Amino acid sequence: SESIKGPLKRCLEGWACRAPAAMSWPTRPVQGVDYSVPTFGLEIRTTYALLPLMPQALESGLRHFSFVFQSSCDGGAKDQQAFAMEGRLFGLKLAHAFSDMNKSNYNYMYHQLVISLRTAPQSVGCFQETLKALQSHGQSVALWLLDVSGQPSTAAIQEAWKTMSDMKEQGQVAALGMYGGGEKQIEAVMNLNRHPIAVYACELQGRDVEAVWARAVKNSPKANAANIAMPVFQMHVSGQRNEMVNSEGTEALGEELGVPPALLAAKWAENKGMLLLANPLTVPGMTCEADSQPIPEEYPNAEGLVGVLEPVPPVVLPSADRNLCTIFRSDILKGQDLDALFSHDKGASGGGGGGGGGG
Repeated sequence: SESIKGPLKRCLEGWACRAPAAMSWPTRPVQGVDYSVPTFGLEIRTTYALLPLMPQALESGLRHFSFVFQSSCDGGAKDQQAFAMEGRLFGLKLAHAFSDMNKSNYNYMYHQLVISLRTAPQSVGCFQETLKALQSHGQSVALWLLDVSGQPSTAAIQEAWKTMSDMKEQGQVAALGMYGGGEKQIEAVMNLNRHPIAVYACELQGRDVEAVWARAVKNSPKANAANIAMPVFQMHVSGQRNEMVNSEGTEALGEELGVPPALLAAKWAENKGMLLLANPLTVPGMTCEADSQPIPEEYPNAEGLVGVLEPVPPVVLPSADRNLCTIFRSDILKGQDLDALFSHDKGASGGGGGGGGGG
C-alpha cells in the first residue's frame, strides 16, 4: 500500500548506502576529485544505445561510466553545428535513460555513480548539454578528458583546454585530464599555466606512459620549475581492437580460472595503481548495440551528422553468472602474475602524438 512505500524506500536506500565492500568496486583517488573513482569502468560511446546497457552495468556492479563522443573517435563531422547537435542529441538520450531507470528503481544506486567524459578539441561544446542532463538527475562530471589522439594543432589543444579550465573554475567539472598524445601535446597544456593534467589516459598499445610523461616534464622548463610530478595514476583504456583482453594467453587463463578476461585486465590495472575503462564488447552481460535514434530531418546539415552518429555492429554477450564485483573481490585472482599478459612496457616506444584509436 501507499503507506509503506516511503519506509520501504528509505530502508532500501539505507541498505544500499551501507552495502558491503564485496558488492562495490575498489576505488582510487583522483587529484581534484573529492571522492574516489572505481578502478574499473565502462567506456560508452555516444552512438551506443544506453538502454539496456546502463542498467545491465549497474546490476553487474559497475559504477564508473565514461561517455565518449563519437567525434573523438573518428574525427566526426567538420561542421560545428553538427558537434553542437551531437551534444544536444546525447543530452536528450542520457536524460531519457536516467528517467527510464528511475521508473525501474535503479535510482538507489545513483549515489555511487562516477561520470567522466571524453571529447576531442572540436567537440568540447558538447559538454554543456551533457552536464544539464546529468545535473537534472543529481549527477556531476568527475573527470573530463581532452582527446588529442588525433594530433590536433597546439592552438586547438590550448583553446580547448582554456574552455575546459573555465568550466572547472565555475565548478562544472572536478578534474581535467588528457587522452593520448605525447610530449608536444602535454607541453601545450602545461605551458598555459591553467589547470594541471590530473589523469593521463591512453590505450595499452605498447606505450610506456611513465616515460612519455617524464620526457614531457623534462623537456618543459615551466614543468621543471614547478617540479610537476607524475599524475596520481594513469587510465589505460582497452580500445576497440582489445588486444589486452583477446590475446590467446589472456583467454586461456580466464578459461582456467573461470574469470572473464576483462576482469584479469582490471585486476592487473588495480595492482599497478591505475584505472581501467573497458569497451562493453569485452564485458560479460553487456548488451552493446547501435542507437536506433534517427537523424532529425529538419536539421539543415543532417548529412554532416552521419559521421558523428555512425552506428556500431550490434553484439549481444551472454549474461554473467555472478556480479562482476563479487568475482573481482574473490580469492581466485589473488597471487596471479598478470604482468606477462598486460605489461606492454617492454620495447615500448612511448613517444609520438597518437594514443590509439577510439574506446
